[in-house]
Amino acid sequence: MILCELSDTVDLMIEGGYKERFLAEYAQLSIRLLKLQNTITTFKNGVLDFDPETPIEILEAQEETMSLYKSILEKRATFEKINLPEVTL
Repeated sequence: MILCELSDTVDLMIEGGYKERFLAEYAQLSIRLLKLQNTITTFKNGVLDFDPETPIEILEAQEETMSLYKSILEKRATFEKINLPEVTL
């Protein structure tokens, strides 16, 4: 299963049990994290197409927290024998 958009996770969130909701949560977090990382990278490269109102240090702190949360979900998935989806943009 490859997920690319938040809308790809809707069915998992509303039709499944806890494992499907877990997969949706993981995918949603991964998609948001990839988009945030892209924003930070393009900002640092001077090619972001908007000026963020939030200081870059706050965005980087958010990225760090989201990455930690993602790694926790990945560890939990191993305990619960949940195969995580591939997430791309």
